[in-house]
Amino acid sequence: MMYNRPMSKLQKTYAVLGTGAIGGYCAAKLNQAGFDVHCLLRSDFDYVKKSGLAILTDQGKITTHVHAYQQIDELPKCDVVLVALKTTQNHLLKTMLPKVMHDNSVVVLLQNGIGAEQEIAQFIEASKIIGATCSLKVSKIAPGVIRHFNENNVRFAQYYTNSQHEEISTVSKQLAEDFNRAEIKSSALAHLITMRWSKLSGNLAMSGLSTILNASIQEIVNNPASFSLLCNIIKEGIRVAEKSGAKFPENFYQIRVDIFKSFANMPTSYSSMKEDFDAKRPLELHGIYENALTIAKQNNITMPLTEMLYQQLVFLNKRNLSNK
Repeated sequence: MMYNRPMSKLQKTYAVLGTGAIGGYCAAKLNQAGFDVHCLLRSDFDYVKKSGLAILTDQGKITTHVHAYQQIDELPKCDVVLVALKTTQNHLLKTMLPKVMHDNSVVVLLQNGIGAEQEIAQFIEASKIIGATCSLKVSKIAPGVIRHFNENNVRFAQYYTNSQHEEISTVSKQLAEDFNRAEIKSSALAHLITMRWSKLSGNLAMSGLSTILNASIQEIVNNPASFSLLCNIIKEGIRVAEKSGAKFPENFYQIRVDIFKSFANMPTSYSSMKEDFDAKRPLELHGIYENALTIAKQNNITMPLTEMLYQQLVFLNKRNLSNK
């Protein structure tokens, strides 16, 4: 099986499934850079069809017109399919992806958590699957309007059926080149598991705590008790990550802690899970927590703080959705 099969040099077409904050931002930037971008939309369809996608920054507003669709059957088959749906909708991908993929298409999972690549590999060829992690602080503030606050980084890594295989694929390099052309700082990495756990080790802690405590990132970081809890949950994640094959530098824990400390004096911001909870959307518990806890059990490691966080989130999520 060829894992380094390159995309065509004429590769220009992108499909975006899930044109929310992350998907919409990437779609707008890629379209502005000259790529042919096709977006699946729901509530924002009428606005985007008429007025385009807009990105607001401290420097001003940029508007670009993408191809907009309401139904997956209407999209053309594209060279790259960016999946920016919440992982709670991944059960739909088995039906959706074949409709927008041709023989040489690749799928890029711009999603949180861990394990989604393995799950879609049950019906998509492994060499066509790329994982991606985003460090982008963006929020959809109105239909078709995305506010970019800070951070502007996307990382790509090839999915391999052997989770310990390390190699930067040609496709990952090409994707990073495309995103850099679109002025989204990007890089291609060799090891998907390390890339996924690198972000998840922090998300496990902040996503749940901000939701349960009904607190901003700044409140959690600036309170000694909640910050101590945050740090201990990060340690649990790192321990499982390294046991399952992630390869971190010796000072990785301190790197993660310092990243959170850097948010202390920034404008008030919230985790995406807290934003989902407030909007009464289903929480991404499977991809972020359930899969992480399963991996821990497979490696005979306990995650008592993370498991307690997960159980509380299950309760709150069920109650929140029942009160819609």
